[in-house]
Formats: sequence, structure tokens, C-alpha cells
Amino acid sequence: MRKRQQVHRLNGMLAAAAGMAALLLGAGPILAGAAAAKRRHVPSPVPNGFYGGGAIGPRHTRTQSDIQYVNIKADSRARSITFYADASAACQHTKAAANTELVSFYPTGISVHNGHFSATGVTPADGSQGSPNVSYSLSGHFVTAARAVGTMSAHGTFPGANGDVATCTVPRVSFTVTDPKLSIGSGKLVAGAAYYGNMIYVPKKDRTPFVLRVSKDGRHLAQLATEFNYDCTPSVGVAGNGFFQGRVEWPPPPFPIDKHGAFTIHDHGHRAIPGEPNLVGDETVVIHGRFGRYRLSGTWRDDITVSNASTHQVAGSCTTHTEQFQATL
Repeated sequence: MRKRQQVHRLNGMLAAAAGMAALLLGAGPILAGAAAAKRRHVPSPVPNGFYGGGAIGPRHTRTQSDIQYVNIKADSRARSITFYADASAACQHTKAAANTELVSFYPTGISVHNGHFSATGVTPADGSQGSPNVSYSLSGHFVTAARAVGTMSAHGTFPGANGDVATCTVPRVSFTVTDPKLSIGSGKLVAGAAYYGNMIYVPKKDRTPFVLRVSKDGRHLAQLATEFNYDCTPSVGVAGNGFFQGRVEWPPPPFPIDKHGAFTIHDHGHRAIPGEPNLVGDETVVIHGRFGRYRLSGTWRDDITVSNASTHQVAGSCTTHTEQFQATL
């Protein structure tokens, strides 16, 4: 227990001054109690909060090894979370060249205590919680009700084609996630800053991670990355299903930001169709965004005309519809 502070009256001090000293002495415990109450406040997630982000480096790299995708979903009582990670792993192969691949782990029911959370484990072999048989470790805490930070690592061994075996490692990396729907964040334009949030797949209201980095001069987007979903007609990419996930990581050249804090990206090119080696996609991407007081926000649409790679006959089409993204510092 703290020793009570003593207030000493100087000889000859006026009675009014003594009264003031007594008032200050009486206020001391009140002020100390208020400070203690403030110290006792621990940030925690909001009930059903959905936090998105991960990590993004200062510039585009060929392997994109500096990009991590993370979502955190709080339960209805904000006492536990589900953690979704698609992490960039360095992979060594027995019969192929080293590369960077995504390793996934989605542990559930992680307790939040005094704003802190942690988990270690191995994902099930059936792939129901990410990549099979992945050893993972994660820890973090909520800085505010709208923002959490932490670190994660993972390791796994995966069989491949023709007897190849990949050993993949995610070294301990930092992550940041925010729930940009809350108005207590900031979306102002800051040179060199990273922004974290969610891509919202409007038809199904699904959300996936979104990360963006501003260039050091503050006049361009250095890079932005997200995971997103397509609807395809007829089914393309997954047999019997017109819905599959893809990932995009935009390379340079840097995209300009205008004097009002807005940017537009219009890109056209060709891309492979996951799981369909005989198909090719003719892709058009249009992105609009703006930095604002509370959040960075915008829209993202990706349309693909799918054709036979040999005959060029149109086989179908895929679209993300018009998705919405929100992110904060």
C-alpha cells in the first residue's frame, strides 16, 4: 500500500492557504483512484468484430515473401477469437527449385484474457483448419478495440507431384489487423505507411484480408494485396462449383495518388486459371480508392473471360462483382 502523502504547513502561512492544502490532500486519493482505473482499462475486441490485415513490405518483390494475410473473428461475447492466417512460407523441395508458397492455419476458440491471446498447435490432417499437419505458433494483443498486433510462425512438410516433398517454414513475423468499420481508426494519407483491413465480397458478405503500402514520397501506392473470391459461369476452377478463391499482389509501376488522396488502377492482362491448365483468362481489373479521415476505402472489380488455351474458344467467365475494401493505419 502506498504511504499517505504528508502536507506540511509552513509557519506563518495564512489559514486560507492551509485550507487549500487540505483540499489538495483530500483530492489526492481521488486522482490516484482515477489514474488506477485508467491503468486497469484493457483494450479488448468488440463482440463479433472482424479484423483484417497482416503484413506488407515497403516495395514489390518477385516472391512477395513480405506479404502475410490475417483475419481475426471475435465471438459474440468477445471472449475468444478465430484466427485465419495465409502466411508466405519459404519452401525447400526435394525435386524442385525453392520457392515461396502460402501456408494456412485457422485455429478456433482462442481465449482472449486482458486483451491478450496466444495459441500453438498442429492443424488437422483433413485440412479443415488450413494446410494439413502444419505446426503453428501465434500471440498478440489488442492495442485498441479496433486494432490488434502480434507475431506468428509456422512449419510444415507437404508431398507433391512426382515424389517431390516440400518443407515450408514461416519464420516469426509480425502482423497487424484492424476492424475499419469502427470509426476510431485513421485513414489519412501518410507517406510510407501501411494500411490494414478487409475486402468485402458483397454478394455473400464474406471478408478477406486487405493490405496496402504508400510509397516513401507519399505520392504513390508502393503495393497492395488481397485475397478474393470469384463467381464463375459455368463452373471454372473447381469441379461442380462456380466459386473459388484467388490471390492478387499488384506489382510496380507505382500507382499515383492525386492531390485529393484518391487513386484509380485500370489493369488488363492474362492469367492462369487455378486447377485448369488448359484454360486461360483474359482479365480486366478496375480499382478506385480514397484516403479519408477515419479510413481508406474503395471498390475493386475483377472480370475474366475464360478461353481454351489452344482453340481460344470461350469457355465461361468469372467475376468478383464489385467488392468493397476498407482499411486504416
